[in-house]
Amino acid sequence: MITAFKDKSFEWKMRTPPTSYFVKKAAGVSSGGGRPGHGITAAISLKHVYHIAKLKQQDEGSHHIPLISMCKSVIGAAKSMGVEVIR
Repeated sequence: MITAFKDKSFEWKMRTPPTSYFVKKAAGVSSGGGRPGHGITAAISLKHVYHIAKLKQQDEGSHHIPLISMCKSVIGAAKSMGVEVIR
């Protein structure tokens, strides 16, 4: 994230990649499903979901979000990409 100020100075803050990047890497696929909800392209475990949620929780502004909510968000992102979460 880049913030520019009136005195022509700026501040640059790095964040983690999007959740979809981590889900694709964990599933070992290059892209998600073309029609989410109609087919499963890959699967990830709850262990992967937990690790992705822990990484995303480190982003600025996400410290107050409970880990269970972050995990549910990751599961939702995976589902929308056609990636199944296996228990």
